[in-house]
Amino acid sequence: MGSIIDWYVYSEGWRDEKRIDFYPRYRFSDKWKLFLTTNVILNNEDRGYVNNLDGDIIFGQRDRNTIENAIESQYIFNNVMALNLSFRHYYSDVSYDKFFSLEEDGNLILNPDYLENHNTTYNNWNIDLRFSWWFAPGSQLTLLYRNAIESYQEEAVRDLNRNFDNLFNEPQLHSLSLRISYFLDYNRAKSWFGKKHLKEEHASIYNNRKYGRRL
Repeated sequence: MGSIIDWYVYSEGWRDEKRIDFYPRYRFSDKWKLFLTTNVILNNEDRGYVNNLDGDIIFGQRDRNTIENAIESQYIFNNVMALNLSFRHYYSDVSYDKFFSLEEDGNLILNPDYLENHNTTYNNWNIDLRFSWWFAPGSQLTLLYRNAIESYQEEAVRDLNRNFDNLFNEPQLHSLSLRISYFLDYNRAKSWFGKKHLKEEHASIYNNRKYGRRL
C-alpha cells in the first residue's frame, strides 16, 4: 500500500487556488492490484471572459470547484487472461457573484446591470470493464463493456445527492464490443502454402502415371 498527497495554494491579488492530489495504491496479491486517484481543485474569485453583449465585453468573478475521482484495477487470472476495470468521474461547478465590463485600457469596471445566469454544473462518468485473453503468441481476444453518462445544468449544484440524482437521470450509453486480433507469421504461412502446392504437384504426377499419360 502506498499513497501520495500534494497540497498547493496559489495567491494572485484577489484570487487563490487550492489543490489536493491523493493517490493511494493497493496491491492485494500478485494477481490483484488497485490504484485510486482523487484530484480536488478549488478556485476562489477567479475572473474570466463570459460574454460579448453589443460590443461590451463581459468578465465574471466566479468560484469554481473541480473534483475528479478515478479507479484503475487489474486482476490477473493466469499468464494469458486478465480483467481490467477503469472508472472516472469528473465534476465541475461554477458560481458567479460579480460581473465586469472590460475597458479599453484593460481595466475591469463593475457592471451591476448585467444579470444573465452563467452558473453551471458539469458531470462526466465513464466505466470500462475489459477482459483480455492472449490465446496464441501475438494474438488477443478482447471483450469490452462501456458505460458513459454526461450531464450539464445551468446552476451550481453542490449538494452531492442532488448532483448524482441529476446525473443518473440522464440517458446512459451502454456498449459491448468484441475484438479478435490474430498474428499470422508470414514465413509459416508461406511454408503452409508451399506444402499445399507440393502435395498438389505430387498428386498430379501420380494421376498421370496411373492413367499412363506421358509427362
